[in-house]
Amino acid sequence: ARLVGSGSPQSDTVVLDASGELATALSIFLQGNAEIGAGIVFGDGVRCAGGSLKRIGVKTAVGGATSYPQAGDASIAAKSAALGDVIAQGSTRIYQTYYRDPNLAFCVAPPGNSWNVSNAVRIAW
Repeated sequence: ARLVGSGSPQSDTVVLDASGELATALSIFLQGNAEIGAGIVFGDGVRCAGGSLKRIGVKTAVGGATSYPQAGDASIAAKSAALGDVIAQGSTRIYQTYYRDPNLAFCVAPPGNSWNVSNAVRIAW
């Protein structure tokens, strides 16, 4: 999957768009306050978001794509604050999306994981 960010951190209009997922995958938008430089194995992928992890949003993909926030959702900064992580101006957060992938044979090693993860996006707030 591919994750991209758009909008402005200064005006709190950042939107995360995930694509390339399975058609109707349950998708979780993850925020970390630290970057794992070398990454760690996470499901059938590599997680680079580290530190204090927050689930910013949960969405179901439509046609293999989804985004956060959507109409009616709190902004990313507001959701983060509600989860106990106020994003200070000038700080950085790392975002990834992980999603259900029931194909247990998708990756050779480690086999048997039922989720995958997107690339990471670094946003300087």
